[in-house]
Amino acid sequence: MLVTSRGRWGLPFSRLLQMILLILLALGVGLLPLQRVLASGDPYDTYCIDGGDCAFYDPTECPVSADAASASTGAGVTVDNQAGQKAAQQASSGNTKVGYALYDSTGKKLASYNDTSENYGASITKSMLLVAYLKQIGSGSLSSEAKNELTNMIENSDNPAANWVYSHLTNGSSAVNGVASAAGMSGFQLNNSSDPVYVLGQSKITANDFAQFFSKIDTLFPPEQKDFALNLLSHLSAADQNGLLQAGLPGTVYSKEGWKSESVGLEGAPYIVNQAAQFSSNGTTYGVAVTVGGTSDRDSGETIVKAVVSALISGGQPAPTASTSTSCCAGSGTENIPAGTLPSFIPEPYNGAFTQGANNHNVAPALLAALFSEENNLGNNGTNPDTSILAKTWADFAKQHPNPNSGWGTSSKGAQGPFQFEPSTWTSLGYDLSKINDLVTSADAAAKYAQTDGATKNTPESSWKTFIFSYNHADWYVTAVLKYYDYYNSQPGATPGGASDTIITGPSSDGSTCSSTSNGSIVQNAINLSWPDESHGTTPNAAYAAALRQYNDSGYSQTGGLGDDCGVFVATVMHASGADPNYPDSYTVAQAQYVIDHPDKYQVIYPATSTSQLQPGDILILNQGTTKSPDGTINVGQGGGGAGGHTFIYLGSQGSNGYNEASASLGSRSAGLGTAQLNDSRGQYLIARLK
Repeated sequence: MLVTSRGRWGLPFSRLLQMILLILLALGVGLLPLQRVLASGDPYDTYCIDGGDCAFYDPTECPVSADAASASTGAGVTVDNQAGQKAAQQASSGNTKVGYALYDSTGKKLASYNDTSENYGASITKSMLLVAYLKQIGSGSLSSEAKNELTNMIENSDNPAANWVYSHLTNGSSAVNGVASAAGMSGFQLNNSSDPVYVLGQSKITANDFAQFFSKIDTLFPPEQKDFALNLLSHLSAADQNGLLQAGLPGTVYSKEGWKSESVGLEGAPYIVNQAAQFSSNGTTYGVAVTVGGTSDRDSGETIVKAVVSALISGGQPAPTASTSTSCCAGSGTENIPAGTLPSFIPEPYNGAFTQGANNHNVAPALLAALFSEENNLGNNGTNPDTSILAKTWADFAKQHPNPNSGWGTSSKGAQGPFQFEPSTWTSLGYDLSKINDLVTSADAAAKYAQTDGATKNTPESSWKTFIFSYNHADWYVTAVLKYYDYYNSQPGATPGGASDTIITGPSSDGSTCSSTSNGSIVQNAINLSWPDESHGTTPNAAYAAALRQYNDSGYSQTGGLGDDCGVFVATVMHASGADPNYPDSYTVAQAQYVIDHPDKYQVIYPATSTSQLQPGDILILNQGTTKSPDGTINVGQGGGGAGGHTFIYLGSQGSNGYNEASASLGSRSAGLGTAQLNDSRGQYLIARLK
C-alpha cells in the first residue's frame, strides 16, 4: 500500500498510552473514539492495523470498540465473547449443549463458553493421530502407503485409514496421550475399545483442549513433515467444509471435523459435531474449537458451529472463498500475456504480468513479485514471511482468484487493486483510474514507480530500500519485501513458455479466455501433461511438474513433486483443464465415490467391458471389491488404495502407435501415454463421463 509520510508513535509513548487507557477503563471514564489498536508484544504495535490495510496510526481509522465484551487482538481480528456466548446459548436448547474456546499461540485464552463440557471426539481426534504418526516418523521418509492412508484419514476422514494409522503406532495409546500432553490437553480421555468403527471415536474431548491443541498444532509436527501435514489439514473434502470453514476466518485455515450419531441414552445423542481450526492474521496465530452434543443431525450441528464462530470472531484478513464455478476465467486483458520468467510456481497470468511490467521499465521481475506477495500476505506473516510455503500459497491464491482483474479489496486509506495504489499516486504516474484493478496495468504502474524512484536492474539491491520504504513507510515492510525478493531470485526460473503454454484454453460464454470444460480440453491437457510413452520412470515432464504445483498442491506434496500416482494425475488434469476444480486430489476410492455422488456432473457407467463403450475424455476408475446391487447401486470397493486400484483418462486413438490412454502409476512412473487395458484381475472399471 502506498501512503504519505507522517510521524510514528514511539514505543515508550504507546505503552504509556496503553496504561492510561486501561486506567480510564477501570475508572469507567467515557472515552472519545480513540481508534488505536494496542497489542503488547505485537510487531505491528506502532501501526494501525485494519486487516493489514493501514500502516500508520490515524484517529480516523481502525475503529475498535471500547466495550469490554469486544476486544481487538491487535492483528485486525475482533473477538466478541458476548456475541459468541449469545449464539451458543440460543443454540443450547433441550438436550443440545454447545461449548467453545479460543486461544492464541502463546497459550492465552481469549474467549470461552462451556468449554470444559465433555463430548465424544469422533473424527476430530484424527488430527491427534496425524501428529502422533508424524512424530514417530520424525525426519524419516513417509512410505507411499503411509502418505495415502494419512491423506485419506484427514482429507476424507476415512475410518479404516485412521485405524491403519493407529495400528502402525509403536504404542498407540502412549503416542496419542503424548500428543495431548504436549498440547496441554488436560481434559482428554483416550478410549480405544468402545467404538467398533473408528478406534478413538469414543475418546472424550473438550472445546478447551482442542482450541489449545489447534493453536499450536503447526509447532507439534516434525519440521520435515510440517508442510505435508498442514497441506492435508487445509484440503478437507467438500463434505467436511461446512460449519466452521464457512465462518469467514482469516488467513489459511487448518481444520478437522468430527461427527457421529449416538444411540439413545448415550451422551450426545442423537448426534455430536465437533470442529476445530487454526487460523492466522497478520502474524498472530489462533486456535478455535466448538463442540455440539445432542443436536438432531450433522447439518444442524454444523449450522450451530458456523453461527457461533461467525459471532465470536470478525475482522482480520478474510480467507477468500474458492470459486465453485467451472468457468475459471482470467478475464480480458490477460489472455495474451507472454509467459513469465519467474519461478514456475508463480502461476500465469501473474508470472507474465510481473515479467512484462518489469521489462517495460528495466526493473527486476522478482521485485514486483515480492511487492505483490507482501501486499497480499502470501507468506502468511506480514513482518516475517514464510517463504517455504510460497509454492502452496501461490497455488491456493490462483484457485481462489480466478479473475485477476476484479475482487481486489480497498483499504481504509483508499488503496486499491493488486498492488494497493492510492488513487492520487496512480494518476500521478499517468494511469487511467478505471484500470486500477487491472493486473497488467497495475504491475506496469508498480514497475514504473520503482523506475521513477531509482530501483532498476542496474542499481544495487541495497539502493532499492528507498523505493520500498516510500511504498509503505515501515522498516519491517522493507525487510519483508527484500526477503521475498531474495527467495524468488534464488529459485530456478520457469522453462521458456512456462505452464501457460501447456494448458489448453478456449473462449467462454462471455467472450473472455478461460479453461475449457469440454472433454476435448481434458484430452488435450492429459496429452500435454504426459510423456509420449511410459518409459520415463517417475520423472514428470516439465508441464506436469508445473501443473502439479499450480493445480494440485496436495498431490504435489503427497508424491514429492513427481506425480507418480494415477489418482493424482487424473485430478491434476481435471483441475488444470477447468473441467472440475473440486475433483478429489488423489485416492481412487474417494474419486469413484465422488463421481457417483455427483450425478449432476457425471454420467457413471459400470462395468466397462470394451473400449467401444468409451469416449475421449472419459475417466476410468477401478477399485478392488467394487460391486453393483440388483437395484443398480454401485458399491465402491475399499481395496483401491495402492495396488488395489487404478484410474486413467481415455484419449481415443492417438496415431499409429495405438496409444489411447494417459495415466501414472503409484511409485513406478509419472504420467505417460499408453494403451487402455480393461481386463484386470483386480476387478472391473467404472466409466465417469463429464456431462
